[in-house]
Amino acid sequence: MSYHEKNPNIAGNRYVTEAKKYVDANYHRAISVSEIADALFISDRYLYNLFVEHEGISPKKYITEKRLALAKREINAGEKPTEVYIKLGFPDYSTFFRAYKKHF
Repeated sequence: MSYHEKNPNIAGNRYVTEAKKYVDANYHRAISVSEIADALFISDRYLYNLFVEHEGISPKKYITEKRLALAKREINAGEKPTEVYIKLGFPDYSTFFRAYKKHF
C-alpha cells in the first residue's frame, strides 16, 4: 500500500493542487470541471468532492472566483470590462457582468 493510499487527504490535496494549476494555466478559455477531471484521470464527482472537502467550494465556483479576481485586478489597472471578459474566458458580457456585480 502506497503512502497516498494510507493517507487519502494527501492524495486529495495533490489532486486539488493539480486542478488549481490547470485552472491557472487555462483560465483564459472556457474550461469545464469535466475537462479538469479528465486531465487528472479522475471522475468529475471525485474532483467535486475533493474541492468541497479541501477548499470549501465547488470546482466550478473556484474557476469563476479565480476569473473574477483577475478581472477586478485588470479593470482596476485600466482595462475595459468589455475586453476583460473575453480575455478571461467568459461566454458573453452579460454573464460576466452579472457574476462580477454579484461577487463584488
